[in-house]
Amino acid sequence: MYKVFFKDSIVFFTNDTQVKVRESEALYYKYNNAESLKAVLTTFYHQDTIKELYLINDDLKKMWSDFKTVFKLIKAGGGLVKNEKGEFLFIKRNGVWDLPKGKAEKKESIKDTAVREVKEECGLKNLELKSHITTTYHTYFLKDKFILKKTKWYEMSSSSKEKLVPQLIESITDVLWVNADNISYLTGNTYGSIIEVLKSENMLDSL
Repeated sequence: MYKVFFKDSIVFFTNDTQVKVRESEALYYKYNNAESLKAVLTTFYHQDTIKELYLINDDLKKMWSDFKTVFKLIKAGGGLVKNEKGEFLFIKRNGVWDLPKGKAEKKESIKDTAVREVKEECGLKNLELKSHITTTYHTYFLKDKFILKKTKWYEMSSSSKEKLVPQLIESITDVLWVNADNISYLTGNTYGSIIEVLKSENMLDSL
């Protein structure tokens, strides 16, 4: 199953035809072709009451491939940074708690993107890249066009002694270290894709 975040909603891609039996409060669409898919996605994106859309087809890979043709793909990299105290680095961007991330520059590897963006957005100078955590997808409109952002997330480490400086030009107003026990406090004001990253690290088992 694939998963894409649409604002505060989610689109699931599945070949499980019985999913409707288990999930009642959602939209279900048996996929036919890319043209009709675009209309369905546009309708779903502009409504606010139903939070889940299930796209169903036996050929899951083809459906996912066709889905991506509807969008302009942007590649990005980000990091879940941990210090020697076991604290994690969060930013507040446009009033919402987030993890540092950003778009890849031309001919830049995603690993290099992730490190550069975390340094720039948080003011860090020393940062160690570790293993890949997960990859998330989310969408947004830009000049009336659907954008699909593919973000690869990595574990990183840094020192709590580093001075944190929010990148104001990127609408980041706060950067802080958060104790693992207090992270659930932030999840009420964050994005679904960020919760997905935290779940991948078993940091939000109860959600």
